[in-house]
Amino acid sequence: MTAQLSLVDTDDDRKADRSEVVAEVAAAYAAGQEVSTVELARKYRKSDRWARRIKADAKALLEDFDSAGDEARQDVDTVPPEVVADVAALEVDVALVREDVHEVREEVHGLRSALVGYRAEESPQVSHGRPTQPDGRGIALAVFVTGVLVSIVFNVLAVIDGPTVAMLLAPVWPLALLGSVELAARNVGPSGGLATFVRWTATAAVALASGWISFHHIAGVVSGWGFDPVSAALAPVAVDGAMLLAGMALTARK
Repeated sequence: MTAQLSLVDTDDDRKADRSEVVAEVAAAYAAGQEVSTVELARKYRKSDRWARRIKADAKALLEDFDSAGDEARQDVDTVPPEVVADVAALEVDVALVREDVHEVREEVHGLRSALVGYRAEESPQVSHGRPTQPDGRGIALAVFVTGVLVSIVFNVLAVIDGPTVAMLLAPVWPLALLGSVELAARNVGPSGGLATFVRWTATAAVALASGWISFHHIAGVVSGWGFDPVSAALAPVAVDGAMLLAGMALTARK
């Protein structure tokens, strides 16, 4: 069964040029579709006579194409085989060149993407029109964690031969020192008059007491390893000092 041309009535179709309508009907004929005179006339709001003329012109147009195609085929048959071979080889070369161009375009696109990514990584971050520098938070955090762990280890080593309670309480001293300094730096607690005095006095007392105990623990361990008195005294300053400085740096960044 032969398919029938689908004719949908739209404003653009009604405004179509006559040659476009002829071409559309001819294409339908070429595809083996049927064209209804009534539907064609209704689609373009024309008379049946106009539609029959359109169909006749479309059939004539197809006949012209068929005759032109026959002439072209006859012309091709008269072309020497050498020319046909050269044309075929040229078509192959053109196809290869197109593939090469496509590959080159893909490579260029990849290089552009890589260059954009490289520039984005190398260019400084801009905030309000000014380049921003790295805040060093990662370094401060690493120093802080290392200082806390090293201080706890030294305090545990200082009482390793003592009772179990002493070993359990050993981490309290560096943590108490750290906590008191952090609270002071963050200005946490009541403020005003007597409350401020009590808060700062208590903070100072905790910091001094825990710092003194942690100092002696670390100094004693280092001295027991054979270090001179000066080095033994500087070791807790370096360990607990680095821990406190890194903690205050993290607090300032926040």
